[in-house]
Amino acid sequence: MGKTLFCWLALPGLIFAIQAGAAGVAVSGIFGKKAVLVVGDAAPRTVAVGQSTPEGVKVLEISGDTVMVEVDGRQERLRIGEQVVSREGLRREGSSREGSSGEDIWIEESSGRFYVDGHINSRPARFKIDTGASRVLIGRSDARRLGLNLATAQRGRNQSASGPGMVWFVKLNRVKVGGIERTNVDASVLENDMPYILLGMGFLRHVEMMYDGSRLRLRKIRFPANGATRIGKHSRSEDVWIEMSSGGRFYVEGHINRGSARFKVDTGATRVAIGQSDARRLGLDLTRAQRDQARTPNGPSMVWLVKLDRVKVGGVELTNVDAMVHENDRPYVSLGMSFLRHVEIIYDGKYMRLRKRS
Repeated sequence: MGKTLFCWLALPGLIFAIQAGAAGVAVSGIFGKKAVLVVGDAAPRTVAVGQSTPEGVKVLEISGDTVMVEVDGRQERLRIGEQVVSREGLRREGSSREGSSGEDIWIEESSGRFYVDGHINSRPARFKIDTGASRVLIGRSDARRLGLNLATAQRGRNQSASGPGMVWFVKLNRVKVGGIERTNVDASVLENDMPYILLGMGFLRHVEMMYDGSRLRLRKIRFPANGATRIGKHSRSEDVWIEMSSGGRFYVEGHINRGSARFKVDTGATRVAIGQSDARRLGLDLTRAQRDQARTPNGPSMVWLVKLDRVKVGGVELTNVDAMVHENDRPYVSLGMSFLRHVEIIYDGKYMRLRKRS
């Protein structure tokens, strides 16, 4: 979830996606001979046949419910339920930096989000890193494209900022990102579509994560022989240590303004996200707050955009933090990237450490 904040125009819930360089391209609507394109994190743009977006995505043809676009010199026809990952994106998959392991995956932050290309069951996939999701979350059209059999899958519910939604619980034979590969990975398939797949803790619990304020590094975990955490010896008094819960989440107590708060660390959220009852308890004034729409796994959700005077977790304290308040209640506050981008994050398979960046 997070501040994706784009309008769902025409054909709501239908997303057709490819990747342009490092940014995704989605068609969220068709109006006659014009297509509504969303490129990366930019606002939606209505583009007529023959015109291009500022990022260079050109609409060549609109026929029925399909759009032919040109991206990086390639022509792609986008249909309902299809998602194509660019060859350029796949070449970037698994790239390493000087001084890192050859299997390290470095992901640049993009407007408070982390996107990476990979594979599910040997088919290309576009992921968003999300420590707030306990499983890998897949939209309905991606599930069809990946050939997932839902006929015998168990039905259940998941909870997002927009409320509960029905899902299918499945096992993925293989999930691969760069040099990291896992088999038999827990996943949930949503009833609606998404322009990416949420790479949740069903996969991430098996990798080390390190965020330095601009880049996120993923590395396959090599557990110490004695099972002890490997980052404890580098601890400082102001460090915040969070043990992963049995459900694969990271909860921590803290404060917002002068009130207490229970946080869930959520790299999938661009802002701190607060439920309606928590907002009232914390005394947040919504009467003059800007209204907007946020995208969640279970669909769009109306929110109020606010500033928090103070957010404090352990020895890490920030002021003037961007947040959003949802219309429904939530059992926790999502500690999103408007706070997390100011801290170093390290996860070693058991503990997550937060440390304020100097």
